[in-house]
Amino acid sequence: MASTSAHPPSCSAVPAVSEITHLSSSEMVPVAHSPNSNQKIYRPLDKARREIRLILLDPLLDPSGKLQCRLITSDLDDCKPFTALSYCWGDESFTVPILVNGHEHQITTNLADFLQRMRQKMENPELLWIDALSINQNDIEERNHQVPLMRTIYKSAERVIAWLGEAEEGSDVITGLWLFKELASTAITYDNDELVIDHVQDATSFAWASFKAVLAIQDRPWWNRRWVVQEAVLPENLWLFCGSFILMWEEFMIGMDLWEKICLKAGPDALQAANFCMVKIHQIRQARDNAHRLEGNHPTLIQLLQNFRRLKQKLPHDSLYALHGLASDGREYIPDYGKPATEVFFDFAIKTTEMNQNLDILEHCQFGLQTVSGLPSWVPDWTTKHGKGVRASHRFNPALKTKSSFIINAKERILTIDAVGIGTVVSVSCELHPFWDMTVWESILSTLAPQHRVCHESSRGKALFRTVHLDLEDFWERFQVDSPLFRLRLFRFQSAIARLNIPVPPTFFTHDDLPRSLNSDVAKEPLVLPEVYRFDEDCGPGSSVNKKVFLLGSGYLGTTECEIQSDDLVCIILGFSFPAILRRVAGGYQYIGICFVLDFMDGEAIRMVDEGELRVESFDLI
Repeated sequence: MASTSAHPPSCSAVPAVSEITHLSSSEMVPVAHSPNSNQKIYRPLDKARREIRLILLDPLLDPSGKLQCRLITSDLDDCKPFTALSYCWGDESFTVPILVNGHEHQITTNLADFLQRMRQKMENPELLWIDALSINQNDIEERNHQVPLMRTIYKSAERVIAWLGEAEEGSDVITGLWLFKELASTAITYDNDELVIDHVQDATSFAWASFKAVLAIQDRPWWNRRWVVQEAVLPENLWLFCGSFILMWEEFMIGMDLWEKICLKAGPDALQAANFCMVKIHQIRQARDNAHRLEGNHPTLIQLLQNFRRLKQKLPHDSLYALHGLASDGREYIPDYGKPATEVFFDFAIKTTEMNQNLDILEHCQFGLQTVSGLPSWVPDWTTKHGKGVRASHRFNPALKTKSSFIINAKERILTIDAVGIGTVVSVSCELHPFWDMTVWESILSTLAPQHRVCHESSRGKALFRTVHLDLEDFWERFQVDSPLFRLRLFRFQSAIARLNIPVPPTFFTHDDLPRSLNSDVAKEPLVLPEVYRFDEDCGPGSSVNKKVFLLGSGYLGTTECEIQSDDLVCIILGFSFPAILRRVAGGYQYIGICFVLDFMDGEAIRMVDEGELRVESFDLI
């Protein structure tokens, strides 16, 4: 590989922002100091002209050592080149005073750190757009007006800087960024990735030694912020800025690709660990690549909400509004920070259900996880993070080609649906977790195994195993592959059956059920996975983390992440992609969430209706 320096270089060789803003110090007008006042700092914007405020950052501190800047009102359709900032606000209880239009104004320390770094790199004043300063955050009407403009702001900015936060030279995150920059430079110089990889003498040592630094990049809070998706996807010219280190997004991607190829050379374990280290980064990359490749064919808002559910936001409203600018149907939903979050979520649920004429909204509800109070059970709380669960697998078809049938009573906040009941819950196991110990399996086997139906399977063991892993296509056969993660799961399953002193029917497992590669593994110790995995089984297909196995009175097995309990009703909702759990309460039913039920995922209930064995009923969800 090309020679590298002993320490990460400074970013002095990277063009400064001042080189592309075309502003001179003569445009900086001196202002007098006065007490902080939003009324003095902000004058109303002309909404008809799509006005925005740009920030003119002074490279000089004021006599007392404060950062200083001016706000310049500009027409978004005809303004000078500017740089937009993407960042995390940080803890608002820790603030720093700066001068805005000569008046003291408090900003978070993370924003102050960025402005200080920018000032140190400047030769002339900088023209910036930063939401915390460019928008009067105390003016709800202005925020409602500015949020829909943010798509244009980030798309038309000459460049967008993603501020990852402060970092010391030699820290893990700087080492990781420097590694990618060096790899990108090497890849460009040689223009042959395979040649570069062949010259890495010890790919395994190189890969494992770099995981900590690469993981430090992903651990930065910026990757967890929901607003970041829009801010990173829209601009043509995106830069990453951390401490004093800066590099272009394209450099970052080239370096990351080469690093992953080196990990591939190091072996499947190293590659899987590399993927884990980059999962959040890959999500932003995929969204950015799709947006630039599929211009004009954007996902809907509910699709974006599903894809980026794990990301965080400060205000409940922003769980919707942060993705507003990327959605093909974004104009259908007008931001309103004046409404309570309960009403914002309720109105969105009604509008998207009526507009799409389906009940897909129910995929995103999970009883017991709501943090926004007052929501009906059938209205999603978009501030919560759900597990992957059934949703992570392929799309099932329990309702065949039936159409959704529903009535919304907005006044009473009731959703009436048509569904087929397939059984009442009679038994629930304890919650599964990554390290399936004997206690977990004792709960499952002793409670469920003697009772549940074999159905179409040759043994109860295989039926239970299929249920726990959502019956993914060819999942059983995939254990023939030498994958440590898959082998470890089945090893624990077999070990529990072999060692537990509880009644297990002789037909629970047959010899032919067990994958050939594992028939002799019951007596062996489990495989030990590398520490970098942090044993996050939730990232794998058919994950079992946080699930409970349940038994219906009809003898069928199911699994769910929801807070299911005895006497809950499991049903197939017409036109819906998953079995659902309902709980009878005064006045109707609470919607609990989705689940998996073995032998009811491919239209069996609908065929049983046609044969007169089951019937369609109406249920009021409240």
